Amino acid sequence: MCQREVRNNTSDMKITISSELLAARLQNLGRVISPKSPMAILENFCIDIHDGVMDIMASDNEICIYSTLELNYCDEGQIKMAINARILQDVVKEIPDQPITFIINEETLEIQLEYANGHFQLVGTPADDYPTPPAEEPEILEVVVPCGSFISAVSRSLFAASDDTARPVMNSIALDIHEDDMVVVGSDGHKLAMTTLTEIKSERAKVAIVSKKHAGIIKAAMAREEGNIQLHIGERGLTLYSVNYTINCSLVEGMYPKYSLVIPKENNNILTINRPALVSALRRVLIMSAGNANSLARLSISRSNVEVTSQDLDYARSGEENVLCEYDGMPMNIGFKGVFLVELLANLTQEEINIKLSDPSRAALILPVAEDETEKVLMLIMPMMLAD
Repeated sequence: MCQREVRNNTSDMKITISSELLAARLQNLGRVISPKSPMAILENFCIDIHDGVMDIMASDNEICIYSTLELNYCDEGQIKMAINARILQDVVKEIPDQPITFIINEETLEIQLEYANGHFQLVGTPADDYPTPPAEEPEILEVVVPCGSFISAVSRSLFAASDDTARPVMNSIALDIHEDDMVVVGSDGHKLAMTTLTEIKSERAKVAIVSKKHAGIIKAAMAREEGNIQLHIGERGLTLYSVNYTINCSLVEGMYPKYSLVIPKENNNILTINRPALVSALRRVLIMSAGNANSLARLSISRSNVEVTSQDLDYARSGEENVLCEYDGMPMNIGFKGVFLVELLANLTQEEINIKLSDPSRAALILPVAEDETEKVLMLIMPMMLAD
């Protein structure tokens, strides 16, 4: 509960807040701020102090994050101002956890920030030109999803999305919403990661395409949130509401590819293997081809063993390691881009996984042995041609 008092000096407002709480919020909001923004005002946080709370907003005109913090102490009144984001963030994060006091002159917006062993002199500017978030569209689809499951799905799909900004739709993740589930998917044409969340209900189907940049900001800001996230999805924008944050971002225009069509249906050769053991083996043998961005990891699969190899022919270097497994299928030699395979496996959490194969020229499916009915995960990776 914020302690509030009537001011004796009508030109100054005094507030007190936890430095640790403020630093954590500024860190998440600061991810939106660009030091090279074409609008100088967007290099600032917009701060509105009123009724015992501090509202903080950060925007780059495509995505906006808004958060409200309760103050320990606050004089009566209201002050709204813009303040340089980098300076405020850097100052607050270096102060050990303690109550800090802001004394703000409402006429000049000069700020004295006081803490146990010192103080800083800062200055704000009027926030009149700070852009406001767009009004929510009249026709929106509302979906409620558990925060932890949603952020895990976003994180898992992000690494699979393309880095090619010239292909905006592929440089994004898709939220493919149906009446009884939501599929969160990312792909660059070589690898795909999708998570089906079943703990949702929706009035109708809809696909929302969120840029990789915006999805990364959403993931970082809401990674430690608890409870549910409300998604309000319009034709042009997406708004997310959690306990501590409201995020509004524009959606990517276009049609997301029919990803379900590339998922093979008859991968009947099934490799069951310990995921951490395979990841460790891959990382070791790939050292031999570390200088090659397209380094090949070759898997030679038999009934109870996978031989993992990688080589650099230019320098006559190679590495080989054997990993125990269970395999039901025809013996097979198959190659994958090493870094892609390691990334896919590292984005799973389960110990035991199945790798479902058809033949060395077709996509492999990777999924947990023990499937979570509320959070179904599937990875896909295209093979690379082997020389022999």
